[in-house]
Amino acid sequence: DHYSLAASSSGYAHSSVSRHIKERGLGGLIFWNGNNQSGIAFRQAISNYTQAASEAGFATPIFSVDHEGSSVQRLRSRHGFTTLKNGSQLGSNPDLCKVHGQIMGRELESIGINMALATVADLYDRHSSTRAMFRDRGISSDPNIVASCLSDIFSGVSESNVIYNTKHFPGLGRATGNTD
Repeated sequence: DHYSLAASSSGYAHSSVSRHIKERGLGGLIFWNGNNQSGIAFRQAISNYTQAASEAGFATPIFSVDHEGSSVQRLRSRHGFTTLKNGSQLGSNPDLCKVHGQIMGRELESIGINMALATVADLYDRHSSTRAMFRDRGISSDPNIVASCLSDIFSGVSESNVIYNTKHFPGLGRATGNTD
Protein backbone atom coordinates (compact mmCIF):
# COMPACT_ATOMS: atom_id res chain seq x y z
CA ASP A 1 0.00 0.00 0.00
CA HIS A 2 1.13 3.52 -0.76
CA TYR A 3 0.19 6.36 1.54
CA SER A 4 1.28 9.87 0.76
CA LEU A 5 0.42 13.43 1.61
CA ALA A 6 -0.54 16.11 -0.89
CA ALA A 7 -1.14 19.83 -0.64
CA SER A 8 -3.97 21.64 -2.36
CA SER A 9 -3.99 25.28 -3.29
CA SER A 10 -7.74 25.63 -2.85
CA GLY A 11 -10.86 24.15 -1.40
CA TYR A 12 -12.21 23.08 -4.78
CA ALA A 13 -12.33 19.44 -5.81
CA HIS A 14 -9.71 18.49 -8.39
CA SER A 15 -10.03 15.34 -10.47
CA SER A 16 -6.26 14.82 -10.27
CA VAL A 17 -6.47 14.59 -6.47
CA SER A 18 -9.37 12.13 -6.65
CA ARG A 19 -7.39 10.04 -9.15
CA HIS A 20 -4.34 10.07 -6.85
CA ILE A 21 -6.55 8.97 -3.94
CA LYS A 22 -7.93 6.06 -5.97
CA GLU A 23 -4.61 4.98 -7.49
CA ARG A 24 -2.23 5.49 -4.60
CA GLY A 25 -4.28 5.67 -1.42
CA LEU A 26 -3.57 9.30 -0.64
CA GLY A 27 -3.29 9.48 3.13
CA GLY A 28 -3.90 13.16 3.67
CA LEU A 29 -4.53 16.53 2.11
CA ILE A 30 -3.59 19.97 3.42
CA PHE A 31 -5.70 22.88 2.29
CA TRP A 32 -3.38 25.90 2.27
CA ASN A 33 -5.15 28.71 0.48
CA GLY A 34 -8.79 28.37 1.35
CA ASN A 35 -9.28 32.07 1.96
CA ASN A 36 -11.52 32.42 -1.09
CA GLN A 37 -13.55 29.24 -0.73
CA SER A 38 -16.86 28.79 1.01
CA GLY A 39 -17.67 26.03 3.45
CA ILE A 40 -19.86 24.52 0.74
CA ALA A 41 -16.90 24.26 -1.66
CA PHE A 42 -14.73 22.63 1.02
CA ARG A 43 -17.48 20.25 2.07
CA GLN A 44 -18.06 19.19 -1.57
CA ALA A 45 -14.34 18.68 -2.24
CA ILE A 46 -13.91 16.63 0.93
CA SER A 47 -17.02 14.60 0.11
CA ASN A 48 -15.61 13.85 -3.37
CA TYR A 49 -12.23 12.85 -1.93
CA THR A 50 -13.80 10.68 0.77
CA GLN A 51 -15.94 8.92 -1.83
CA ALA A 52 -12.88 8.32 -4.03
CA ALA A 53 -11.04 6.72 -1.08
CA SER A 54 -14.04 4.57 -0.20
CA GLU A 55 -14.52 3.39 -3.80
CA ALA A 56 -10.87 2.32 -3.91
CA GLY A 57 -11.07 0.54 -0.56
CA PHE A 58 -8.89 3.04 1.29
CA ALA A 59 -9.50 4.70 4.64
CA THR A 60 -10.76 8.26 4.74
CA PRO A 61 -7.77 10.57 4.23
CA ILE A 62 -6.77 13.14 6.80
CA PHE A 63 -8.04 16.55 5.68
CA SER A 64 -6.18 19.35 7.40
CA VAL A 65 -6.13 23.13 7.33
CA ASP A 66 -3.97 25.86 8.82
CA HIS A 67 -6.38 27.35 11.35
CA GLU A 68 -4.74 29.24 14.23
CA GLY A 69 -7.09 32.18 14.16
CA SER A 70 -6.99 35.81 13.03
CA SER A 71 -4.32 36.37 10.36
CA VAL A 72 -3.48 32.65 10.06
CA GLN A 73 -6.94 31.29 9.42
CA ARG A 74 -7.66 29.74 6.03
CA LEU A 75 -11.42 29.56 6.53
CA ARG A 76 -12.70 33.13 6.84
CA SER A 77 -15.73 34.91 8.24
CA ARG A 78 -16.86 36.17 4.83
CA HIS A 79 -17.80 32.58 4.04
CA GLY A 80 -19.54 31.81 7.31
CA PHE A 81 -16.68 30.87 9.62
CA THR A 82 -16.04 32.51 12.97
CA THR A 83 -12.99 34.77 13.08
CA LEU A 84 -11.02 33.10 15.82
CA LYS A 85 -8.88 35.01 18.30
CA ASN A 86 -5.15 35.11 17.79
CA GLY A 87 -2.78 33.65 20.36
CA SER A 88 -2.05 36.89 22.20
CA GLN A 89 -5.78 37.57 22.59
CA LEU A 90 -6.25 34.12 24.06
CA GLY A 91 -3.29 34.63 26.40
CA SER A 92 -4.83 37.90 27.60
CA ASN A 93 -8.19 36.27 28.26
CA PRO A 94 -7.69 32.58 29.14
CA ASP A 95 -11.43 32.09 29.69
CA LEU A 96 -11.78 32.15 25.88
CA CYS A 97 -9.44 29.21 25.26
CA LYS A 98 -11.93 26.34 25.62
CA VAL A 99 -14.63 28.19 23.67
CA HIS A 100 -12.04 28.91 20.97
CA GLY A 101 -11.39 25.16 20.71
CA GLN A 102 -15.08 24.30 20.68
CA ILE A 103 -15.80 26.73 17.85
CA MET A 104 -12.76 25.58 15.88
CA GLY A 105 -13.65 21.91 16.21
CA ARG A 106 -17.35 22.34 15.46
CA GLU A 107 -16.79 24.48 12.36
CA LEU A 108 -14.01 22.32 10.91
CA GLU A 109 -15.95 19.13 11.53
CA SER A 110 -19.04 20.61 9.83
CA ILE A 111 -17.19 20.73 6.48
CA GLY A 112 -15.26 17.48 6.86
CA ILE A 113 -11.89 18.80 8.02
CA ASN A 114 -10.57 16.26 10.51
CA MET A 115 -7.25 17.86 11.50
CA ALA A 116 -6.54 21.41 12.64
CA LEU A 117 -3.01 22.74 12.23
CA ALA A 118 -3.59 25.29 14.88
CA THR A 119 -2.35 27.39 17.73
CA VAL A 120 1.31 28.36 18.12
CA ALA A 121 2.60 26.49 21.17
CA ASP A 122 5.96 28.21 21.40
CA LEU A 123 6.68 30.95 23.89
CA TYR A 124 6.60 34.49 22.65
CA ASP A 125 9.95 36.15 23.31
CA ARG A 126 9.79 39.92 22.82
CA HIS A 127 13.59 40.05 22.40
CA SER A 128 13.64 37.66 19.44
CA SER A 129 14.15 38.94 15.92
CA THR A 130 11.07 36.88 15.00
CA ARG A 131 8.96 38.87 17.45
CA ALA A 132 6.88 40.37 14.65
CA MET A 133 5.90 36.87 13.50
CA PHE A 134 4.93 35.78 17.02
CA ARG A 135 3.64 39.07 18.42
CA ASP A 136 0.01 38.13 17.77
CA ARG A 137 0.34 34.42 17.17
CA GLY A 138 2.09 33.44 20.41
CA ILE A 139 -0.13 33.04 23.46
CA SER A 140 2.33 34.31 26.05
CA SER A 141 5.92 34.33 27.22
CA ASP A 142 4.75 32.54 30.39
CA PRO A 143 4.89 28.74 29.88
CA ASN A 144 2.15 28.17 32.46
CA ILE A 145 -0.30 30.42 30.59
CA VAL A 146 0.59 28.75 27.27
CA ALA A 147 0.18 25.23 28.69
CA SER A 148 -3.13 26.03 30.38
CA CYS A 149 -4.59 27.72 27.30
CA LEU A 150 -3.48 24.93 24.95
CA SER A 151 -4.95 22.34 27.30
CA ASP A 152 -8.28 24.19 27.28
CA ILE A 153 -8.24 24.56 23.47
CA PHE A 154 -7.51 20.84 23.15
CA SER A 155 -10.39 20.07 25.50
CA GLY A 156 -12.74 22.18 23.38
CA VAL A 157 -11.63 20.74 20.04
CA SER A 158 -11.84 17.19 21.41
CA GLU A 159 -15.62 17.59 21.70
CA SER A 160 -15.63 17.19 17.90
CA ASN A 161 -14.05 14.59 15.61
CA VAL A 162 -11.10 16.82 14.77
CA ILE A 163 -7.46 16.10 15.58
CA TYR A 164 -5.80 19.15 17.12
CA ASN A 165 -2.14 19.92 16.40
CA THR A 166 -0.21 22.79 17.85
CA LYS A 167 2.45 24.30 15.66
CA HIS A 168 6.14 25.13 15.53
CA PHE A 169 9.10 23.59 17.23
CA PRO A 170 9.93 24.65 20.77
CA GLY A 171 12.44 27.46 20.64
CA LEU A 172 11.23 28.95 17.37
CA GLY A 173 10.02 31.98 19.31
CA ARG A 174 13.68 32.69 20.13
CA ALA A 175 14.98 32.24 16.59
CA THR A 176 17.34 34.92 15.38
CA GLY A 177 15.92 34.98 11.86
CA ASN A 178 13.31 33.61 9.51
CA THR A 179 13.30 29.80 9.56
CA ASP A 180 11.15 29.31 6.45
